[in-house]
Amino acid sequence: GGAGLKAFVLQRTNGLLVAEAQRRSVGYCLFARIAPSAFITKVAVASVFRGRGVGSALVARALQELLTGSRRPPAEILLHVDPQRTGARRLYEKFGFRERERLPGYYPDHESPFGGRDALLMCLVPGIRSPGERSP
Repeated sequence: GGAGLKAFVLQRTNGLLVAEAQRRSVGYCLFARIAPSAFITKVAVASVFRGRGVGSALVARALQELLTGSRRPPAEILLHVDPQRTGARRLYEKFGFRERERLPGYYPDHESPFGGRDALLMCLVPGIRSPGERSP
């Protein structure tokens, strides 16, 4: 809820970025530094603003904050994504994130008697470019 989000953002090593258009919030990104790693914990963009570069701008700025916002940059930046969200996966891959492992049953699925949906754990190692990676 709102109180949990506020507590998360107020921690010195965490951050919240908000994208605005037409004087309203259209997306946000939450991130955290937990030595020696960093995490992008959530990227969300309003459906009518998807495909317009909002997610790319949020991820680019989060990476900038994570890589330059402390004396020692993180050794790796991690995030998780639903494997079915191909647009999100492509966005993260554009920035150099690569799949590290599949996390079975990560997302709760209250409609399924077999547990939750899987997630992909993706990793970016700063300073290492993957073959075929484009600059954001």
